[in-house]
Amino acid sequence: MQISLALTIILATLTNAIPVPGNGPSHVTSGILLGWKGIRLTKDMESFKQSPYTSGGGELGAVLYIADSTNLAHMFATQTGYICAIHADPSAWGKIPKSWVRQAEITSGMDKVFPGSVLFASHTAAGVTSDATPWQMGIRASQIGRLGLTVLCYPASNQIVSPGQKLHYDARIEWSIHGKAERGH
Repeated sequence: MQISLALTIILATLTNAIPVPGNGPSHVTSGILLGWKGIRLTKDMESFKQSPYTSGGGELGAVLYIADSTNLAHMFATQTGYICAIHADPSAWGKIPKSWVRQAEITSGMDKVFPGSVLFASHTAAGVTSDATPWQMGIRASQIGRLGLTVLCYPASNQIVSPGQKLHYDARIEWSIHGKAERGH
């Protein structure tokens, strides 16, 4: 059973198709897996699935925050929350500019940094002990509708979103992210 689940997760990541639990293998979502978001409350998860939204106050400003690892998503979801896998339409994802944000740009303010780009940066404030190199993505509100996002949410205890899965944004050459990944402190 463990090997079967591990293979399903690996194949789903490679093919960009994630099975929907409980609906059988014929119900999948296709698209580019962008990462995961941790959500604490059922009402927030239901709202987010219907219409992904941004949140303010983080390092990248008012963006939709997405983690490159389930470990980071679990930290925000807690044990009784939800982990949402977020996918984008492959064609739309290929057309949108993407940029690494340097730590100096984060500390000086994000309002005018790389307008129109999806933002990538290290996650400096998380203190995630189970992932020494967490990365985050920020999608601005104006980009959400253009990316054809699909959101699948699972209880944090579901094995399909178990801790230890990581996309390694810093190694995603095929995404053509402008700039260079930089570790924060």
